[in-house]
Amino acid sequence: MMVSMAIFISAIALGARLQNQISKDEDWPVSARRLLNIHIAAAIFLYLLAPLAFAFASFQPSWNWLIVTYPSIALLIAHATYIASILIGLKGWPIWCSLIVALFMVILSHVFGNATLHHPGAANISQLASSAIAIAAAISAGLLIVLIAPPKAFVWRLTVVLAGVATLALMNTLSTIELNLTAPSIP
Repeated sequence: MMVSMAIFISAIALGARLQNQISKDEDWPVSARRLLNIHIAAAIFLYLLAPLAFAFASFQPSWNWLIVTYPSIALLIAHATYIASILIGLKGWPIWCSLIVALFMVILSHVFGNATLHHPGAANISQLASSAIAIAAAISAGLLIVLIAPPKAFVWRLTVVLAGVATLALMNTLSTIELNLTAPSIP
């Protein structure tokens, strides 16, 4: 699911770039300096820190009970490091854009992470390989956003997409509730 989310977000970044090229709203040139700085390195380190810490804790009996006993705290820590890595990685952006992107990424992670799979079947790839591919996809999508996406255009597109996702989620919820609404009879 993380790979599909990375492709989804990368497409939004490319769309924001294309929108900006056409409308010329923001002066946001593509620059390698955005990728080669201490903020990006710190963001990648922080992003990798949570899965590495949880992997380490899962092999240590003295720490594993914390994750098993308090999974909501583990999830909170994971989301906090995720948000912090986004805020650090988007250091050159206006803070309100960075906060909106961080919030929306957590929401979209929840949506993509809890999406139902049709006929999941047996896994044809190991958990370790799957995690490595997902992390690589997420980092590359983040780097693509930092490199090419103008902040305001990206936030606008992300807001519209999230409104669409929320509408679909609401419609899906309404379809699962078995309401029997009939129109009043016309005399």
